[in-house]
Amino acid sequence: MSVFTLNKEDFLECGNLDDLLKKYKERDIEFVDTDELYKKAKKDWFLIHREIEEDLNELPGTKVVEKGIKFYVHGLIHGVRGVKEPSESVKRYINSKIENFEFCLYEEGFKEVFDLQRGVNMEDGKIAPRSEYKTIISSPFYFPSEEDPLRKGREEMLHKSLEDESYFRKARPVFLGDNIPGRFKLDYLKKQTILNKAKVRSITEMRLDRSKYMAEYMRMFAEKRIQGEIHSLVGLNHENDVVYFLKNENKTREMKKLVKEHL
Repeated sequence: MSVFTLNKEDFLECGNLDDLLKKYKERDIEFVDTDELYKKAKKDWFLIHREIEEDLNELPGTKVVEKGIKFYVHGLIHGVRGVKEPSESVKRYINSKIENFEFCLYEEGFKEVFDLQRGVNMEDGKIAPRSEYKTIISSPFYFPSEEDPLRKGREEMLHKSLEDESYFRKARPVFLGDNIPGRFKLDYLKKQTILNKAKVRSITEMRLDRSKYMAEYMRMFAEKRIQGEIHSLVGLNHENDVVYFLKNENKTREMKKLVKEHL
């Protein structure tokens, strides 16, 4: 049994590292600096996901209930079109699950990646054109750094998960655990002065803005439909940030105007 200090709900209640610090202080844990705090938070996040067991008969994701509306955010492992794409069996699996969704929204590009047969494009590419982060498959978001011995194993796991739908589901907790939510990563990077962090920070910021946009899109889409459940298909590393922003409407106000233009 893994031992972690904070649980997933603790993380979902926090918007930045200062919030996490307060949670740790409540448990009488102090840190000498931000690096130590971030390292501990990443370790807890990793250990939390080692304990997660998901129903492999359902499309995995996180449920949020806000103002009586049920939102389901399904984070999907995906490749890059023309580089590494999901197999036909994975595409069939995804489409078989969304058949029964009353309302299904999806991240821009997913219609083509998964050959989706239904759903509404959230057009999150308006926030950051896909050409600006098309190399994400080889970035630190999916894998450890080049020198990390885990990297080769994670690359193999990604490729296998895009070929086998059962592995596609089982690999989710591993990749989620490897990648602390973007709001904490961005907060940490903003506190750094190292220039070589600039590219990762830029990608992190774009990713987080897209998470905000998709959360606001889901919320405004739901406002037009008083009843029913709203499901969204998003990139795996958007899932926990989208859930956080669904729970914290005040964090996405700047996206309302943009969403209105495309909803």
